[in-house]
Amino acid sequence: MPKDALQQRNTELGNYDMSAHVLAYDWAATPLGPMQDWSPRRLALVDTVLSHGFPMIALLGPDLVQVYNDGYAQILGGKHPGGLGQPTQTCWPEVWHINGPIYARVMQGDVITREDGLYPLARSGQLKDAWFTLTYSPIRDDLGAVDGVLVTMIETTARILAERQRDETLAQLQEAEQRQRFLLELSDRLRLSDDPEGTATRMIAAHFGASDVRFVKDPQPIEGVLTVGGLQARKQGWTAPEIALLEQAAERALAAIEKARAEAALRDALDYQKLLLAELQHRVRNSLGIIGLIAERSGDSAPDAAGYRATFLGRLGAFARVQAAVTRNPDQGLDLRGILLDELDAFPPKGLHLDGKPVLLKPRAAERLTLAFHELATNAAKYGALRDEAGRLSVSWSVDADGLTIIWRETGVPDVTTPTRLGFGSEIIQQALAYDLGASTRMDYEADGLCCHIRLPTRQLA
Repeated sequence: MPKDALQQRNTELGNYDMSAHVLAYDWAATPLGPMQDWSPRRLALVDTVLSHGFPMIALLGPDLVQVYNDGYAQILGGKHPGGLGQPTQTCWPEVWHINGPIYARVMQGDVITREDGLYPLARSGQLKDAWFTLTYSPIRDDLGAVDGVLVTMIETTARILAERQRDETLAQLQEAEQRQRFLLELSDRLRLSDDPEGTATRMIAAHFGASDVRFVKDPQPIEGVLTVGGLQARKQGWTAPEIALLEQAAERALAAIEKARAEAALRDALDYQKLLLAELQHRVRNSLGIIGLIAERSGDSAPDAAGYRATFLGRLGAFARVQAAVTRNPDQGLDLRGILLDELDAFPPKGLHLDGKPVLLKPRAAERLTLAFHELATNAAKYGALRDEAGRLSVSWSVDADGLTIIWRETGVPDVTTPTRLGFGSEIIQQALAYDLGASTRMDYEADGLCCHIRLPTRQLA
């Protein structure tokens, strides 16, 4: 098609912008020479390129000089209109490593198609990735020899980016769904678990592929270990989404652990309350029994009502003192020296000697020994070492592997006689201690005073 025919074609097709550029271009300054010297076959090809609806470019001659249409001009961007009539390697140096080998094959007669090929193009002064689907076809001259490359293309950059965005969004949604599923499963298992700390530790280690997962009250920095709140876990290369998920998991786990601890503490408190109530009931029954026995036996040796009253109140006071001590320290035990001092407080200290290391007694043992000491002190005040200043009282004790030995020794007592009947005091010492505490006792009425031996088993010590 001659140049005037190409110009007529341009008018018929609505005066394409690139048609005007091609007609006005000084082709004589290029290796292709002036347009009027082009063959009809080349002119027809150029007409096809200019009128084509898809981006198209003809690379003509051995230098692959560019002739392109409106669609391709848009792809050129800032390289247009300078790219017209320019060798393609000069125009597109940034993609020559891709295109050069392709053009070489097409110049050998091959037809090559690339689908969604990636081309880093210089656009707006920046190198940006662009994707195209292209077909490279050989251009032949009148003799059938390959004289160039025809490139027809569709830019797919928008679709590729949209698909990538879609894939990224779907991946994010899937990750969010997986995170939510993990958190829901963690919450469900924590709610049903008797050991929320162990459950959380195992699930977090399995989900994140972490080791040394543990909950600590006051976490200290450890090299290679991530600390989130009260949770520590070891893993190489934590990502920001993993850390965010771990924070949520740790928050739920710590809440479950604290709830379990609070519930356990409440159960322990209720169990302890039941234990205290049972102990209280037992002590009340026991106390009432002892008070009844005191009331019954206090009249055995009392000459009159006043004597009965004094004896009863003395014994009741001794029992009340040890009960008060037990109430103050129900779990710590009662000090043997303190019990003795309470009972012997009313007597002159110069005739009294206590010797022994600190020993704590269980409440039941303290109750029985208090009554025994009260009876021994009362008898000593009436008949023994505490009756006058000449008497002496020594109480010593020692502990060995088998138990506690207590020796109550009175000296300086004239006219010592062995009782002919078993009174309340002797009954408490010789029978009640043995029955209630598993103790062994011995009462020796020596020439200058009473010597009482009491041996308690180890189980009665606090």
